[in-house]
Amino acid sequence: MSPLKNQIVLIVLVSLFFIMVAPPMITAAATATPTPTPQLTPVSTPVSTTPTIRLQADGKGDYPDLPAAIEAAKPGDTIAMEKGIYKLKETLEIQKAIILVGDGIDKTIITSQSGGFVVKFNGQGPFNAQGITFKHEGSKSAHVVVVEGGEVAFQDCHFTGAESYKYQHYRSAGLVLRGNVTGMVQNSTADKNGNGFWITDQAQPTLKNNTCSNNENGIGVSKQAQPILEENTCTGNKTNGIYFEDNASGTARKNQSTKNKYNGIVIGNQAQPMLEENIVSENQYQGISYVDDSGGIARKNQVTKNETGIYIADQAQPTLEENTVSENRSTGIKLQTQGDNTVVIRKNQVTKNPTGIAVEGRSQATLEENVCSESRSSGIYFGGAATGKAIKNQLIKNSKGIEVAGQAQPTLEENICSENQEAGITFIHMSSGTALKNQCTKNRSSGILVTDEAQPNLEENVCSENTKFGIEYNSFAGGTAQKNTCSGNKVGIYIAQTANPELADNICQDNTETDIKDMRKK
Repeated sequence: MSPLKNQIVLIVLVSLFFIMVAPPMITAAATATPTPTPQLTPVSTPVSTTPTIRLQADGKGDYPDLPAAIEAAKPGDTIAMEKGIYKLKETLEIQKAIILVGDGIDKTIITSQSGGFVVKFNGQGPFNAQGITFKHEGSKSAHVVVVEGGEVAFQDCHFTGAESYKYQHYRSAGLVLRGNVTGMVQNSTADKNGNGFWITDQAQPTLKNNTCSNNENGIGVSKQAQPILEENTCTGNKTNGIYFEDNASGTARKNQSTKNKYNGIVIGNQAQPMLEENIVSENQYQGISYVDDSGGIARKNQVTKNETGIYIADQAQPTLEENTVSENRSTGIKLQTQGDNTVVIRKNQVTKNPTGIAVEGRSQATLEENVCSESRSSGIYFGGAATGKAIKNQLIKNSKGIEVAGQAQPTLEENICSENQEAGITFIHMSSGTALKNQCTKNRSSGILVTDEAQPNLEENVCSENTKFGIEYNSFAGGTAQKNTCSGNKVGIYIAQTANPELADNICQDNTETDIKDMRKK
């Protein structure tokens, strides 16, 4: 290399050295906007974009049909299904996490005529489906979709055509969730199935804002399942809107169960669900029915325009509180239990039923702080051999406030019986029991009527401003009346010639005709 070239190279190297070591020039702009200090971020596993497989019903997509696409898909893949009918030659079982996305209900349709099921998801999931109709066709017994374990997310789907085994109790379902299934089913419909949705085993899914119509049953919950059923509509089903059986529990909240051929909600066997804020109306028989050894809590439900609003039978022992039970064709709340368990009914509004609350058979009930009004017969009725307590209830503007019949012997305590068409409290037949510290006022007949062969103990009641009698004994009635106050009535205490009560320490004053009219003296 020539000396000249050596000098040029040396000059270049020296210049580069000074450029590299020299500090940067500070300018006004740099002073105003300093370079930000880099922030350290944790290192994480990169999130991959989920591949999408595209299908067309005519086979022109990425794969010729759905089974082939499922076979080729990797866990977590999305299969986008354009509108059309995807006919399966045999049942399809999916054992990997998958996402099925259609073009909408009744636009993308997966159908099969095979027995058993149309599609089954089996594994840990998650299994997602959106915008798809799943349909079974033909006469073979089959569910439509079955999920056995894992997590699910069904949205905007339609399940239809499940066929049942004839002459058996078993019902096929539009969607079966069993095993330990969790997850969500929402904004979906189920029709023309045995059960619209069937939740069983240890499943704990949430069903929200779904519609079940024209099934045998809308939603069925069995075994040890504990679902959350929220804001679903179950209407026009051939038997029940919703049922819980076996040892099922869970919560049914803000559902509408209406116009079903038999019952709105049925709880049987040892089931113990929470029923809260449901609308249960216009069902042909019972709005809510508890049978067998079932229980649980029914709170703040609206139960209207059924044959019977809430029905409790056998050894069932639910707690009913703060429900509105009105305009049912027979009885608002009816008990016909046989066991030794006490049913608690408190703070319910029971209005405009023929009978408000009826406690019959050998039932035992505690009725507390209920308002029973505008009943065409009795606000509260104890019949048969019923026992229990009615405490601090309000009986307003019924035909009769409280009626005790048959051989019933309840304790009636601190109730307000006012403005009823007949008596505030009536004891008839061979009934007995105790009426203590009740207020019977402004009734159009008597405050308390005791007739037939009834033998109650009346103590410390206030009977005032009733149109006829404060206390009336008719026919062969007896029992005792002590420390009662009767004022402002036409007659304070009336005793028919054949009646035979014992009176002690009653206060009868300021009645318009007479304080005590005892026909036995004549």
